[in-house]
Amino acid sequence: MKRLVALITFFLSIWMVSSQHTEGMSIPSIPDEAVRLRILANSDSVQDQWLKRQVRNEIVNEMGTWVHKPKSIIEARKMIQKHLPEFQQLAKETIRKYGYSYSVHVQFGKVPFPTKLYGNQVYAAGNYEALLVTIGSGQGGNWWCVLFPPLCFVDMGKSEAFPKEDKGAVLSTKIEPQRKVYADPSKQQKETKANHLEVRFLLLDKVKKLF
Repeated sequence: MKRLVALITFFLSIWMVSSQHTEGMSIPSIPDEAVRLRILANSDSVQDQWLKRQVRNEIVNEMGTWVHKPKSIIEARKMIQKHLPEFQQLAKETIRKYGYSYSVHVQFGKVPFPTKLYGNQVYAAGNYEALLVTIGSGQGGNWWCVLFPPLCFVDMGKSEAFPKEDKGAVLSTKIEPQRKVYADPSKQQKETKANHLEVRFLLLDKVKKLF
């Protein structure tokens, strides 16, 4: 009887760990009235993808400093239009700061997005309202998020997405130094699996001690 109880406890623990992992990958849908931010890298080289993330950090952090947050889609459009010159200058300065000479173009309007599958959510292709930042030729993988309402993603090229915590503020996404950020989402997936395996082996060791 003691062994049976131990086995039941073991398999229940594995099921709970797996369930928590699945719930963590749940991706909310994007509302019809939304404004996105899309950043296109010059190419898929390691250096260009890294530079794309630096531009992303600067723009997102700049938005996080805005005192007045838009409360409607109309206000969001007006604020983004107003700050277009600032985004252009900020992106240019960031590129130059890291020793690159790429051109950069910032625009706001309808932007084409391909069909993508992130987690368990499919996002249909189409032209969506977005702030588009194109670095150099813009032939590299892109990063994008939803600015209004706040629903941000990280590095979509790997068909993985992670929702940013919604604290009720609009255009207030921040890059937090305390949070571990992965340049390659596959590394996060591997580490997550490793953590789950570690938990399972620990449980297995405990069960073996009962026999």
